[in-house]
Formats: sequence, C-alpha cells, structure tokens
Amino acid sequence: MGTTGLSITLANSIIGVGILAMPFCFQQCGVLLATLILLLMGLVSRLCCYFLLKSALLARRRNFEFLAFHVFGTAGKFGVEVGIIGFLMGTCIAYFVVVGDLGPQIISKMFNINQSDMLRYMI
Repeated sequence: MGTTGLSITLANSIIGVGILAMPFCFQQCGVLLATLILLLMGLVSRLCCYFLLKSALLARRRNFEFLAFHVFGTAGKFGVEVGIIGFLMGTCIAYFVVVGDLGPQIISKMFNINQSDMLRYMI
C-alpha cells in the first residue's frame, strides 16, 4: 500500500470524524465559540505540522514512526504505532455509532416502518 495510501487513509479518517462531530460541537458551544476554537485548533495543528516537518528534515527521516524511533527509540516507535491504531479504531467506532443512530431513521422513512427503539437493534 505504501506510505501514500496510509497517509490518505489517516487523513480520510481525520476529515470524516471531523465532519461528523462538527455540527454537535457547534450546537453545544454556539457559533462564536465553536468558530474561535476551530480557528485556534487550526493554528495549533499547523504549528505542530511545521515542527514535525522541520524535525523530519533535520533528522532526515521520511516516516513519522522512524522519526519517533530516532528521537525516543523503540518505545517511541511503539507509542506512535499504538496511537495510530487507537485513532483508527476510534474512527471506526464513531462511524458505527453514527450509522446506528441514523440508520433506523433512514430505514423507517424508506420502508414506511414505525420508528421504535427496537429498529436500531434489528439493523
């Protein structure tokens, strides 16, 4: 699959979860605070990417895992791999929860079935 495929999968997971969680955050925080937090986290994310890129260029490592191995040794590489696996599993769980919440509503409207709590367990 190569590093390009892995990077695209990771970016797809980040974007997918962000799009699913964004309306809930705006509802809970309000438009002004949510926009402010979104801009602040965008700046922090950009700064983190800048530092990662700078350290990768200085250490001459092309992979995030190898950069962590260069800096922290075996424990750093293992920590990065466990973190990525945990992130991707959390993304899968988030998708299952969203499908479980939206699926019964879609099915009940498509097939004219009365929506009940049992419909979620049957899907």
